[in-house]
Amino acid sequence: MSDVIKDYYRKTKLEEFQVKNKLEMLDRHADIKEEFEYWLTHKCFMPNGITVEGYSAKSLSEILKFLNGEGAFIMLIKLRENPENAKKQIATGFKIK
Repeated sequence: MSDVIKDYYRKTKLEEFQVKNKLEMLDRHADIKEEFEYWLTHKCFMPNGITVEGYSAKSLSEILKFLNGEGAFIMLIKLRENPENAKKQIATGFKIK
């Protein structure tokens, strides 16, 4: 895992197990991990970023205003791994019952 990503997560208030889960998710998707690192380094989304199920990290962050950059990249992974569930979350705006 890149030092840039590790440093980012070190500064969060996430529990260690949450950080471990996110790092494992990113390791399974090297292309998304690389784009996330670009976002962290350049403070902007990659031109012509990865699209999964019709969504890019940039479009997700625009659709769901509270979904920061990191969350948008994790959602790309969710779209890839479990597209139906992820699309439902996006469609409902992550409403909690």
